[in-house]
Amino acid sequence: MRPRPSIKVGVLHSLTGDMAISEKSVANAALLAVEEINKSGGVLGMNLEPVLADGKSDPEVFRKEAERLIVKEGVRHRK
Repeated sequence: MRPRPSIKVGVLHSLTGDMAISEKSVANAALLAVEEINKSGGVLGMNLEPVLADGKSDPEVFRKEAERLIVKEGVRHRK
């Protein structure tokens, strides 16, 4: 049996720094949602694959991490 294809989903929140106190729980909620979606069959027959990134409470780090997620990790995006 072939493994199911997956869709990479970026989870970009501050896991460190000043904003981590409020954003860690948001990142955990996103990871839980991905887990629940996958348990119920995924999306269009594909699993979601979370790719976690830390914005470190810094706008410049967020910019760089967002670019990395799209360019290097292949996370899907829409305008």
